[in-house]
Amino acid sequence: MNLSYMEAYVFLGNLFRRFDMSLHNADQYPLRWKDYIALHLEDDVMISINSIR
Repeated sequence: MNLSYMEAYVFLGNLFRRFDMSLHNADQYPLRWKDYIALHLEDDVMISINSIR
């Protein structure tokens, strides 16, 4: 189990380090949250990849 968490951590770290990303249509659709013990998004989040760093 610890190995799978480590692999996910390394993958996400490389993803965010290598690509310049932003929210797709952030001006038109604000993010809506549901308040639980942990916050959850009500809708899907679309991300645009602007460039490769």
